[in-house]
Amino acid sequence: MTDRQHQEDVVTRLIRYCHLGPDHAEKLFNTLIAERRDRIELSGEEIELTREEIGEFVARYSAEVEPTLWESKRRKR
Repeated sequence: MTDRQHQEDVVTRLIRYCHLGPDHAEKLFNTLIAERRDRIELSGEEIELTREEIGEFVARYSAEVEPTLWESKRRKR
């Protein structure tokens, strides 16, 4: 597996986890970004992310997850 494939696999797992629900997404984002951590435990497995993976996560979170969070919040009103 190349570094690029590993990066996409890790980030894809994190994005899938975020799609489980708003609470999952916000907790994961806060842990990685707000708390500036590069390690997280997910499904009993500790995952360490590189700076590149964190950058990819932020980009994909903004494009793929955040819009669904806004949509979900609008429906509640």
